[in-house]
Amino acid sequence: MRDVQRNKQTLYYALRTGSVENTDEYGNVTGTFREVYGEPVKYRRNVSAPKGTIDLERFGLDSQYTRVIATTDMNCPIAEDSILWVGIKPTDTEGNPVPHNYVVQRIAPTINQLLIAIKEVHVS
Repeated sequence: MRDVQRNKQTLYYALRTGSVENTDEYGNVTGTFREVYGEPVKYRRNVSAPKGTIDLERFGLDSQYTRVIATTDMNCPIAEDSILWVGIKPTDTEGNPVPHNYVVQRIAPTINQLLIAIKEVHVS
């Protein structure tokens, strides 16, 4: 089935642009890295309801995900290391950044559709 406009909901994604080495309070490198992401981009696609037993088999029995984004856009820019804001905006009413609430777990392409497994996360 093609993407039906009334089934789409707004979400935002940010692509990973690289990683930066962390420093301590004295400016010394710590040997740990943090991921750096680009600006959030608005995107409208079909997002499933929270996980059920039928969805579990799409990506294998041991995959841990909570929802699935389905799209017929085979050039979908979302990658396996992207972060997502689903059901929320990436900024609050004053323009302050809001932490993402989903990460991409796996992307499963079919002949005419992409299924993107996403997992809910709690970022402080």
